[in-house]
Amino acid sequence: MGMLGAGLGIIGGIMQGMGQAAQYKAAARAHKYNAMVAERNAGVIRDQGDAAIADQQLSNLREYHMMLGRFSANGASFTGSAYDVLLDTVHTRTLDVKRIEYKTQLALIGNQDTQNLEEMGADDANKAASFSMVSGIINGLASGLSSMPSGGFGGGVTVGGGNFTSSSYSAPTIPQVSGFPG
Repeated sequence: MGMLGAGLGIIGGIMQGMGQAAQYKAAARAHKYNAMVAERNAGVIRDQGDAAIADQQLSNLREYHMMLGRFSANGASFTGSAYDVLLDTVHTRTLDVKRIEYKTQLALIGNQDTQNLEEMGADDANKAASFSMVSGIINGLASGLSSMPSGGFGGGVTVGGGNFTSSSYSAPTIPQVSGFPG
């Protein structure tokens, strides 16, 4: 029964490693998909920003021409305080357009950060998949070796001058990156 247990331990460890690797690979695919969505969202943000700017500029132009019409209808000249009001309005509306451009750029920067984090998450999940696979295999081998009968090995398996048993062995841990699922 000892050899059967050893074989099952090895197979179980390999299957465990393969399962963990598959789980991390799925997480990596999810991160890659989220990065693609973030990239697509950047185009939407740009389009929304451009549309908002165009709307603001059109509104500004309407307001400018309405003011010109009112001033002309009342016989106001384009010098002095009436002209100063007109120029001040034009400058204020130009700042409105600049604010929209600024907010669009901030949204694009935030979106790029999200995309970068998702790509890093995908890379980390792929690395974790490899580590978990190796860890599962090592754990399975260790479990299998410790369950082998001692008859043929003279009282156990000797590794590095000491008796290698499951009680003296702890499985390697999978490194975790703070802030990333997995």
